[in-house]
Amino acid sequence: MAKSALITGIAGQDGGHLAALLHSKGYKVYGVIRGQMETSHPRYQKLKNEMPYVEFVMADLLDLAVLVRTMQLVKPDEVYNLAAISHVGYSFKDPILTADVTGKGVLNVLEAIRLSGLEKTTRFYQASTSEMFGGLDYNRPDVGYNEDSPFHPRSPYGVAKLFGHWITRNYRESYGMFAACGILFNHEGERRGPEFVTRKISKAVARIKLGKQEYIELGNVDSKRDWGYAGDYVEGMWRILQHNKPDDFVLATGETHSIREFCELAFANIGIDIKWHGKGEKEVGVDTKTGTTLIKINPEFYRPAEVDVLTGDPSKAEKVLGWKRKVNFPNLVKLMVDHDLAEESGSLYTDITDEGPLRHIVFFSMKTSASDEEMDEAIGRLKKIGKKTNGARLWNVSKSMDFRKGRIFIQNTVFDSVDSFEKYRNSKDHADFAQYMSKIADWSTGDYLE
Repeated sequence: MAKSALITGIAGQDGGHLAALLHSKGYKVYGVIRGQMETSHPRYQKLKNEMPYVEFVMADLLDLAVLVRTMQLVKPDEVYNLAAISHVGYSFKDPILTADVTGKGVLNVLEAIRLSGLEKTTRFYQASTSEMFGGLDYNRPDVGYNEDSPFHPRSPYGVAKLFGHWITRNYRESYGMFAACGILFNHEGERRGPEFVTRKISKAVARIKLGKQEYIELGNVDSKRDWGYAGDYVEGMWRILQHNKPDDFVLATGETHSIREFCELAFANIGIDIKWHGKGEKEVGVDTKTGTTLIKINPEFYRPAEVDVLTGDPSKAEKVLGWKRKVNFPNLVKLMVDHDLAEESGSLYTDITDEGPLRHIVFFSMKTSASDEEMDEAIGRLKKIGKKTNGARLWNVSKSMDFRKGRIFIQNTVFDSVDSFEKYRNSKDHADFAQYMSKIADWSTGDYLE
C-alpha cells in the first residue's frame, strides 16, 4: 500500500519541490492550504495546475480543531511541517503573527497528531532553520554550525523557529513520537518567492537584460550565507523521516558566499561584469563596459539585527543519511537566472491567458465588532476605486469565509503592467482605502503573482 504524506506550506518553495519528490516515489500527497482559499480562488487553481497529483486540504495552522479533523481524515504516514511566516525581514514588521504561525503553529500540528491518536504511527518533520544560530562571534564554529552548536536567534523569525524546534524535541521525548527536525541552511531556486534576496536578484538581472528594469536596490551586500539548491534539500527532509530513529540533522553545503558574490555571478550570466564603487550607502555596482549603475544600496533594506555570516556543517547528514548537495553555487545562480530570463521573456509559459502580467490579491478580515453594513460599505468603496483605476483589466471583489477569522472579502485584480500596479499602489485612493480599512479590519494580506 502506498504511503501518504501531508505537507503544510505546500504553496511555498519547499512544498512544491517536496510534493514532486514524494509523488515520484509513489506517495499519496496531501497539501494544506489556508481555509480562505476556496476552489474558485485563482491561487488554488494555480496550485492545482502545477501539482495535479496533490489532494488539497483546507486548514489553518492556528485552528487546532480543523487540524485535528484533518489528521483524522487523512491519517498520514508522514507529516512535513513547512508552513511559516518565513521572511526574516518581515518578521520584524509583524512579530506577533510570526510567533503565532511559525512557533505556535508547530505545537498545533503536533497536538493534532497526538489528539488524533496517531502519535505512534505518524512520522513528523519540522522545518527548523539556520537562523536559530544567529551567527555571532561567540558561538560561530570554525567548521560550521552543527546539531550541537548553541542557538542565539537574531530575529522574531529565528526565535519562533527555535520554539518550534524545541517543542518538536519535547514531543519526541515526552510522547515517544517520531518527531525530527531538519536544520536547513539557506536553500534557493526557481520556486523561491521574489521577496527573498536571491530571487529578487535573479529576477532583476533578467528584467535588466530584457530592458524592463534599470537597476536593483539592495541592503547589506556583505552578508554571507550557506546557499544550496532547494531541490536537493527536500530529498534530505525525506531521508530524515526514513531514518530508523527520530533525530535532528543539519542540511548545508559547508561553504559561504556573500550577496555581493551572488550579484556578480548573476550579472556574469548575462554577460555583464560588475565593479563596485563607493562605500556604505553610497556604494554602487557598475557595468564595466557601459559605466551604467545597475546596483544601488538602499538603507530601508537593512535589518534591525543583522546576521552577518552563517555556515553549516552537514557531516552528520552525509554520514548517517547518505545525503549530499548536488548543485553547486555557480550552477544555482545560473539555474535561477536562466529560469527568470525564460519567465520574463514569456517563453516559459506559453499558455498564459490574456488577463495580463500581474495579478494582485488581497484578503481583508473584518473585526468582530464590524457590522455587515460596514463590510458592504467597504466592498462598495473598493468597487468604485476599481472603476476609475487605469490599467486594471480585471477588478473583482467578493465575500468569502475563513475558519479562524470569520468574515473576509477578497480583492482580485489583474493589471496590464507593473507600472499600472505601482501607480495604483501609490495613489491617494489606495492610501485612503487602506486607512479606512485599518479601522474595521483585523488584518490584510497581499499576494502578487506575476
